[in-house]
Amino acid sequence: MSILTGQKVLFKAYHGSHLYGLNTANSDSDFKGIVIPTKEEIKNKTAPKTCYDLSTPKKKNEKNQAGDIDSVYFTLKGFLRLCAEGQTVAFEMLFTPKELWVESSPEWEFMVAHRHLLIHKQMGAFFNLARKQAYKYSVKGERIEAHKKVLDWANQFPEHERIINQYESLKTLIEENKDLIDTEKNPLISFVMCMGPKKEEVEHLSIGGGKHPLTATMKHMKKGLSQKLSQYGHRALKANECDGADFKALSHAVRVGYEAVELLTTHKLTFPMAQKDELLAMKKGQVPFKEIEAKIESLLLEITECGKTTTLPESIDQKFWDAFLVDQYEKASLNPVLYKLKSIYRKLFKGYAYANQN
Repeated sequence: MSILTGQKVLFKAYHGSHLYGLNTANSDSDFKGIVIPTKEEIKNKTAPKTCYDLSTPKKKNEKNQAGDIDSVYFTLKGFLRLCAEGQTVAFEMLFTPKELWVESSPEWEFMVAHRHLLIHKQMGAFFNLARKQAYKYSVKGERIEAHKKVLDWANQFPEHERIINQYESLKTLIEENKDLIDTEKNPLISFVMCMGPKKEEVEHLSIGGGKHPLTATMKHMKKGLSQKLSQYGHRALKANECDGADFKALSHAVRVGYEAVELLTTHKLTFPMAQKDELLAMKKGQVPFKEIEAKIESLLLEITECGKTTTLPESIDQKFWDAFLVDQYEKASLNPVLYKLKSIYRKLFKGYAYANQN
């Protein structure tokens, strides 16, 4: 695991399941923090754009295990940008209870005291993102099922057999699996007409968007299906094992939805979450997909309505936080005497709101 090398830590706290109240015996430890880059990084502009990721190294598609530690330190500049974008992780950090703080600083205390200048109404956009991501993984589970169904069907026949020779059997397969659909309610196994090599319309078998001409051999199609299945990652394969749903992603979408409603109506976030038992049941796959889907869609409607009446501002107070950022980076990178002179100059001549707070 990497370590910080001289960056000033403004804040570090437990995040993820420990923050939401969803941690179990198998939960990893998730920390989020904020740092000021080193003097050299500021001077040479070599600091990461958003964060230093100090998490336990993992192989591709490997999921977190109990005992793993995920530590992400956002640069102050990166954190303020996340706030401006309305990203949930930044808002969650601003409302993390003090008992979950691991490290703090006067700068972080200042930011918390002025967090009303950082929160705004655009968090709903990130619920939509979480919603789409949840459905993406859930539908991937159904895509895997569609590919498996066709591959199992094709394995009945000799490899040299042309797909079209089993047209009636294929029609039966499609009819039996018409409930396998994507997010737009389109069938994942169907016949479609596509342009052939001779510029003519040729009937194809469409499987999750991939198309196979009916004139192809079973061998050709089976090879393509096997390659496609090998490309799916752990989350999609796990979703397939859970009847086509990635319940962790779905519970994440519901959580963000609840957070968006609370922020829009009360201007704050409460942790652990009041809905933690409901969310944990969803995460464990104890709630049917259709019920979770209905909850997500109802939250979308609620967020839309709350967005019309909320008194939250449209965006952060950019001028205030730009001045704060400049001040903090100058404090870290300049000679103390020069920094003091610059601070006095700003208070006397610039009139920055932040400078007048100090």
